[in-house]
Amino acid sequence: MITLNIEYRIASGKEQEFNNLIAELAAASRQDKGCLRYQYYFHPENPGIVMLWEQWDNAEDLALHGQQPHFTRLVPQMREIAQQEKFRFED
Repeated sequence: MITLNIEYRIASGKEQEFNNLIAELAAASRQDKGCLRYQYYFHPENPGIVMLWEQWDNAEDLALHGQQPHFTRLVPQMREIAQQEKFRFED
């Protein structure tokens, strides 16, 4: 199993736009082959910080996820308004 924890720091004033993008991404990604978990959480005191928690069966399913139309369309838009990202991978 592969776990990804991604922290986004959203540019001020872009929180709602980011929320719309990540909600669409999560809904579609949960249908991807091998997706075990795809959840996101907004920081309770700072709506500009979002943590995304993903779990995948294996590296092949994760790689396939990265090629899906919803991923290739939405993630670049998210990265345009996110000030920073942090990744952690675990096997």
